[in-house]
Amino acid sequence: MDRIQKQNIHSSIKDSIFYSLMVGMGENFLCAFLLALGAGDVGAGLVSVIPILMGSVLQLYSSYGLKFFSSYKKWVVTCVLIQAFSFVPLVIVGFQGKAPLWMVFFFISLYWGSGMAASTSWNVWIANLVSDNMKKSFFSNRGLFSQISSIVSLAIGGALLEWGERYGYKMEVFSFLFMAAFILRLISAFHLNQQSELKLDHHFSPQLGFKEFFLELFQGKASPLLKFMLLFYLCIHTSSPFFSPFMLSKLNLSYSSYMILIACVYITKSLAYHLLGTMLRRLPNHVLLLMGALGITVLPWLWTLSTHFVNLCFFQMVSGFVWAIYELATLLLMMELIPDEKRSKVLSFYNVFNHTGMLVGALLGGYYLSLHGNTYHAFIDLFSLSTLIRLLALVLLPSFYFSYQRQVKEMALN
Repeated sequence: MDRIQKQNIHSSIKDSIFYSLMVGMGENFLCAFLLALGAGDVGAGLVSVIPILMGSVLQLYSSYGLKFFSSYKKWVVTCVLIQAFSFVPLVIVGFQGKAPLWMVFFFISLYWGSGMAASTSWNVWIANLVSDNMKKSFFSNRGLFSQISSIVSLAIGGALLEWGERYGYKMEVFSFLFMAAFILRLISAFHLNQQSELKLDHHFSPQLGFKEFFLELFQGKASPLLKFMLLFYLCIHTSSPFFSPFMLSKLNLSYSSYMILIACVYITKSLAYHLLGTMLRRLPNHVLLLMGALGITVLPWLWTLSTHFVNLCFFQMVSGFVWAIYELATLLLMMELIPDEKRSKVLSFYNVFNHTGMLVGALLGGYYLSLHGNTYHAFIDLFSLSTLIRLLALVLLPSFYFSYQRQVKEMALN
């Protein structure tokens, strides 16, 4: 490994550390923030879907930013700075203690839109900065540092919110957390800026890219993977947006208990990334995808078994482990199957269709809860139903599995 690549890897890991500190301080408490503002269970659950969908529409125009800057680095850093400043209005709302819900959703949408615009371009940028034989090890180690950082910031945020609720400064603490998230994202942008430049080395058109996406969805190498992921996320989001409202509203958990449950996810994600970088690194990516998808399918059912806090911690640890495997597998597979010159546009449209499906799933789940009075038992029934729905999505997994194996054999013969 030469000096420049080593510097890029170190800077990228530092970026992931401060990004994850920002997520732990800010993003993880957006649902709790909306509950504190009086948004209600369904409204607080939809904050993880509606603003993300609006954000995914905004990031469609990232191709124009790439064309303007002719540089992945400059565009990614610009998007990250916008994401950092999206916290500033939330700081003000926290101090005021009230705001129209649409306004809060708008700034959260700006947060997600700028973040996703950065992510689609960063995906291409980092893939060219790290050699193929190092990718699995690099992303595993990067993920490990990221999860540890999230645990630290989550613990600090949960402890501060617990103190704020006890002494009557809850909204002020939210403002402090969002200000910290703003500063941490600025530091993350600095470390992104320390990485090597990657200019556009292929003809790049600022057109939105409907054609590239649909060709890849129905004819490309990644077609079976994208179809499965789109359906799977729709099924997942019939229940997943409502776990936080269930914990905070129906189980009446304190902020410290809520923080511990979320921290359990990050702890086992850290362990999973460590294993993926050592013991499991020889497993093919499509096998990792199968392991992660099967694990994610049974997660809602676990929550119907017990509400004892120790058991809930165990369920969250299982969740963190299988999600780490799934996320790493899909990241590596998309890098492998979607060409560089198409990836940014394809992932931009994938985000829109994916988050549209997620919104449909969340609306179905929210409708079910509203229809049954948002009761504790309605949540439990929804979790059971979600497990059955996720099983339906697994029907598409064998299609990808055999298609991928065939492509690998063809590449070996060639």
